[in-house]
Amino acid sequence: MRSTAIFALCLLTLGGCQTAYEAGQQSAEHQCRKLPPSEAENCLARINRQSYSDYEKERKAR
Repeated sequence: MRSTAIFALCLLTLGGCQTAYEAGQQSAEHQCRKLPPSEAENCLARINRQSYSDYEKERKAR
């Protein structure tokens, strides 16, 4: 029973990290879209739009 609770907590934590990552990406994109078109394009090009799994692989490789 205890291992099941720990496993569930781990899954929730990992899911929370992905949710937070995606929310941060959406927030950054939203802020870019508030800028004038010429600046928005540059801003969108600067923000990192990689998937969470790619981000996680890159983070672990460091």
